[in-house]
Amino acid sequence: MRKKIIAGVLSVSLLFGAAEVLPNGSFTLGNDIVVSAATSGSFEYKECSDGTVEITKYTGSAANVSVPAKIAGKTVAHIGKSAFMNCTKITTVTLPSGLLNIGDDAFNGCSNMTSITIPSSVKLIGNYAFYKCGSLKGITLSSNVKSIGDFAFYGCKSITSFKIPNSVTSVGGYLFENCESLKSVTIGEGITAISDDMFSWCTSLTNISIPSTVTTIGWRAFTSCKSLKSLTIPSSVTNIKDEAFSNCYALTSVTIPSSVKTIGSKVFSGCSKLTIYGSSNAAQDSAAECGVKYIDLRMYKCKITLGYTSHAYCGKALKPTVTVKNTEGQTLVQDIDFTVSYSGNINAGTATVTISGMGKYTGSIKKTFTIKALNLSTSDARTAISASSYNYTGSAIRPAIKVGYKDGTVVSSDQYTVTYANNTKVGLATITVKGKTANVKGTCTKTFVIKPNPGTITVSSPSKNSIKASWTKNTSASGYEIVLSKDKNFKTGVVKYNISNVNTTTAASAKMKSGDVWYVAYRPYITVNGVKYGDYSSVKTITIK
Repeated sequence: MRKKIIAGVLSVSLLFGAAEVLPNGSFTLGNDIVVSAATSGSFEYKECSDGTVEITKYTGSAANVSVPAKIAGKTVAHIGKSAFMNCTKITTVTLPSGLLNIGDDAFNGCSNMTSITIPSSVKLIGNYAFYKCGSLKGITLSSNVKSIGDFAFYGCKSITSFKIPNSVTSVGGYLFENCESLKSVTIGEGITAISDDMFSWCTSLTNISIPSTVTTIGWRAFTSCKSLKSLTIPSSVTNIKDEAFSNCYALTSVTIPSSVKTIGSKVFSGCSKLTIYGSSNAAQDSAAECGVKYIDLRMYKCKITLGYTSHAYCGKALKPTVTVKNTEGQTLVQDIDFTVSYSGNINAGTATVTISGMGKYTGSIKKTFTIKALNLSTSDARTAISASSYNYTGSAIRPAIKVGYKDGTVVSSDQYTVTYANNTKVGLATITVKGKTANVKGTCTKTFVIKPNPGTITVSSPSKNSIKASWTKNTSASGYEIVLSKDKNFKTGVVKYNISNVNTTTAASAKMKSGDVWYVAYRPYITVNGVKYGDYSSVKTITIK
């Protein structure tokens, strides 16, 4: 037997040139080392220099395969290149705890494999590792995976969702190309680039969130994702490569932040339903190149209208309403699409309104409006006193006065002066209000009436069917008015007597009906502009004899 092995080795040497015989049945061909396959059951393997084992080939035909944790007492740490390639009879695979790497093409073409259990120890998934595993329905990766190679899940047409953990920092190109059932993907925050063709022809993909760690979206990264309807690109992205979203027929909305400085050619070609919301010339140019609608998100591009551009001083902060419409004429919503702040908006002068984009809108723009002085002589101003008439007191009467804007807003009294005239005697008194600051100017005049004191009245029935009233003479009055009624509330049957001679202090009648009860009051009055002013005395009651 030993002679046969040696003879075989010598034959290989003669065929391929000189070969050096090595321990454990290995030999060299030129500068390459080929380790002869040791076997354990249906697994061929080799021992690695770190003392672990690598599965190099599966030779069995079982549907359900469980890779052992150890072979020959050593940990199985690696699934080697093409180890299970084209094993079409396999339906399920369980990988052992302690496995570190799944090599290139490891399960390439396992077209009937529906599930595989990947342990949390795995750190690397190689190129083409699960290429065209068309029946594979789902894979869960642990937070220890660091790298996923090119084409790793290409053509896995039964996978519907996938989560790339935050631990993954490197993903290869064409990663999910032609995964036609893939509907949603969560991309971990360790990813800095969406690789070339990463999701191309994922025709069922409707939902994807790009993390804020991504700076580049690769060539044809989402091309022909025919079910993708909307996408927000984070502000971390600076570069979008050629044809990244080409032929995404259902795509209706993409937001491109101002951080994106470079956009390749034909990025949105074939996206006929698309509206791009952008904040840069690059986004605008890309929309124009691809013939899609563009809405500029930069505030200075929007139409901004203030509720007013001029307003009189009113003693309080003025805040005109702000209406913002984007380049498509759509009205934006305050505190969702933009914020508003005001400065210099109390005193007369020029006030500033700052409108700042928020949400997807960017930048800010300033608008101004004028605060003009409140002119007391115009309809903008309202000047009011506490009452229009007051009883004579013998002293100067100074009614409280309020000055303000026509909407009822009151300004501070330190903005104007108040002077009184003819306010110590019965008659018409005058108040003059004059602005004294840059905020209030002009003059306003108000008047009020000082009425004669009401005095008292005496009522008697000195003889049968008679009534007599007496009162104190009041020379400051214009006249006297006597009122009588059988109704103590003076709502019905009121009789009035006007006495214009202020020297008259009595009035009498002998035509009253005996036994009637009358209620009597009087007032001294003055007449101002045809109106009588004067308060009635207290009511007296008399029964006619």
